[in-house]
Amino acid sequence: MTDLLLVFLKWPEPGRVKTRLANDIGAEKAAEIYKILVQRVIQQISSIYSQLEGVCWVFDPIEKEYAIKDWITKELNDLGFTDLKRHIFWSQSDGDLGDRLQSAFEKAFSLDYHRIIAIGTDCIELDSRTIERALVSLSSERSIVFGPSFDGGYYLVGMRSNLGLSVFRSISWSTSKVLEQSLDQAVSLDLEYTLLEECNDVDTLEDWNSIRFLIK
Repeated sequence: MTDLLLVFLKWPEPGRVKTRLANDIGAEKAAEIYKILVQRVIQQISSIYSQLEGVCWVFDPIEKEYAIKDWITKELNDLGFTDLKRHIFWSQSDGDLGDRLQSAFEKAFSLDYHRIIAIGTDCIELDSRTIERALVSLSSERSIVFGPSFDGGYYLVGMRSNLGLSVFRSISWSTSKVLEQSLDQAVSLDLEYTLLEECNDVDTLEDWNSIRFLIK
């Protein structure tokens, strides 16, 4: 099977990232923390890169394409990755998170990737082993896999068939109902799903304070 990892991320512009966190500590500091989170996720999942057909950095906004490529390339080079042929960059589509996820998955399926995993950059507990477990689950009869977060959303979603794309529709994004509604969609499509270990996303100051000791 050909496997693709989609990593959704934003240019760390103050006021456009970690806005809930910024309400408590200011936009500049929140943007700095966002960069730390991105760096940590890149480090945590680096050992799986060689096992994948591709790693796609799905970025926003499109006008920061070259700056984002330079930023991520530097982070990868710092980890010792000099052959970056597996790493590609796609801009995020318009619309809400569901629209952007669906668009990226549709593009990946159209390019004949079979097992596709999408993650964000808010969960520093996410590691290569978690992604491996997600891929293994998609090798069975399970069509969809979710990594639940404590706030009712998910830090990872993967699928091996475009029949599951409807799980991104009619979802109340940025609420505690995201996972519940997504699972209801999967059930309505008669698709088997797997749930991974529940982890914490970093959205608030309380979230950051609870995991900052893990940052070296």
